[in-house]
Amino acid sequence: MRNTHLPGAGDDPRNRLVYAYVRAVRALRPRVVVFENVPWMARTRGGGYLRDLVTLLSKLGYRLTWGILDAADYGVPQHRKRLIVVGSARSEPSLPEPTHANPGSLWVGEGLRRPWRTVREAIADLPPLGHGEEDPSVPNHVARRLPENWLRLIRAIPKDGGSRSQAPRSLWLPCHRRHRGHYDVFGRLWWGRPSNTITTGCWNPSKGRFVHPEQDRGLSLRECARLQGFPDDFVFHGPPTAVSRQIGNAMPPPLATAIASRVREDFF
Repeated sequence: MRNTHLPGAGDDPRNRLVYAYVRAVRALRPRVVVFENVPWMARTRGGGYLRDLVTLLSKLGYRLTWGILDAADYGVPQHRKRLIVVGSARSEPSLPEPTHANPGSLWVGEGLRRPWRTVREAIADLPPLGHGEEDPSVPNHVARRLPENWLRLIRAIPKDGGSRSQAPRSLWLPCHRRHRGHYDVFGRLWWGRPSNTITTGCWNPSKGRFVHPEQDRGLSLRECARLQGFPDDFVFHGPPTAVSRQIGNAMPPPLATAIASRVREDFF
């Protein structure tokens, strides 16, 4: 079994779902299993949840490998680290090799990997919007309507990666004046980098660095979906908050494809 560096810490009762996962594997006995979760799961209880998962799957006859993969290394225009465990009842499994890397790395310099995809590549061609506007020519391209005091703050934040701390303090929300931390809240994305992790709050500038790099609004739902790697013909349905949760909870399709392709190459 192989491991990698394990960043982060924390605890979440949802980690206990690993036992439900093992029960399903025991009942179905698939030839290959793939498990995905946040990296923190490998640290909670001193790594106990991951250790239990590995122990229980091993007892069922699976050979396992695991690691922390960053979606940006697989063509997703977003840094999103996930714990991936792959198990096989046949032989030693493997994880997919990265296809992308930091533009300044030797990998890219030697032509062995492509540069990380950027926010500009992902969303710059979409029609401009104002807050609360929708462009029906692109599915789910709708931006949240924002309160006027939020808009005053956003207008004062420098374009292309600016943070709320760079705006006049008089425009900060009262909660930000009282609280130190969460500095990404109301921050703009950078055009020339992958985005930060797209969460279930991606439609809401108060939940993280989810302000458009240039336009004075939060991200549209389609922009969030593109940053997750979804094509435009994948249409989300439901009220905006539900769509935001669907997008933020999703596994980026390019990362899922990379894992599935490696499984197919190894075993099918």
